[in-house]
Amino acid sequence: MSEKFTEIDIQTQYALIGEFVVRFEDINDWLRFLIPKIIFPDKQSKLQTQNIGSLIENITADPLRSKFDSLISDSFTAYPKLSQLNLKLSSKIVELPQIRNTIVHGAYRLGWKDFEGNLSSDTLSVQHSKATKKGFEKRSKIISTKTLENLNRDMIKVSKSYNYIGAIIDCLNHHNLPEQADKYLIFLDKEIDSFNKMKLDEILTLN
Repeated sequence: MSEKFTEIDIQTQYALIGEFVVRFEDINDWLRFLIPKIIFPDKQSKLQTQNIGSLIENITADPLRSKFDSLISDSFTAYPKLSQLNLKLSSKIVELPQIRNTIVHGAYRLGWKDFEGNLSSDTLSVQHSKATKKGFEKRSKIISTKTLENLNRDMIKVSKSYNYIGAIIDCLNHHNLPEQADKYLIFLDKEIDSFNKMKLDEILTLN
């Protein structure tokens, strides 16, 4: 039996989807903001910032994170704990771009809790279709609003983690404050431990 699915429920699900998109891009913005800080240990000029921005502006999430990880590993060999924690963070969000593609490029059936059209305020359907050499393919997933809530909550923690990494970079590259960097490392470690590897749990799948 379908539950009552109201206009408020529709707006709530829209808001969760929209928040996911915004928080995902916030993570990418952190990476773009931090890369010049790694490349230029001294205060970068406006032109240097613009040049780096031009190079990385259109790089998508996966290669952007890979380049960031490489820069951290190469630039802070004397500070291996930072590289270790950054890779730990990176491993927890490795599936995030694919999750983003699923959510952004899908066709929605808000409130669907199964493929019979029964409704619930706690679930929705995401459908992907494509034409292939073997014919038309369609794949639909039922996901819970709780999954989206958890992803949005955890992406806040990811952004906070990159904020700590930025503070550590500033301490090491710009202010010569290794002891303060050590304190931020402790905060970073705790923040990364506060969430699990991100994944999009599916309640039902229809191929």
